[in-house]
Amino acid sequence: MNQKQVVLEIRTAKKLRGKYPCVIEIEPNGGKILLDKKLRFFVMTITNDNMLYFHGLTKWLKKYDEEEDFMIKLSAIKAYTRQEKNKYTSQITISTEQGFYVPITLRHGIKGTYESANNMEYILKELEKMGIKKDII
Repeated sequence: MNQKQVVLEIRTAKKLRGKYPCVIEIEPNGGKILLDKKLRFFVMTITNDNMLYFHGLTKWLKKYDEEEDFMIKLSAIKAYTRQEKNKYTSQITISTEQGFYVPITLRHGIKGTYESANNMEYILKELEKMGIKKDII
């Protein structure tokens, strides 16, 4: 999957909301933020009105699917953790005050993933500026 091309298609369709787009995966989990039983792909951005916006992508072709979009208010986020799974994969888990969480998988170090990895760093810096702390695992 060429992540740069996926983001470009959403941007040219004038459907991209927010800044610092990064292509991510969300695995099925019990965190109650995304109640789904299958692996999902999204383009995550941070908006000017303090939201994390998730642009839904179809599973196979990675085309934009507006019906799968959702957002999380940054004011509801308590903390995040970052864990390196292997050389090419990181997992960032965002948790809320109510105990809900969403594990985000980010691919990096592979051709076509540089922009997503770089933009995720900007998003995490923005979270820290807003007082959202990084928990140590």
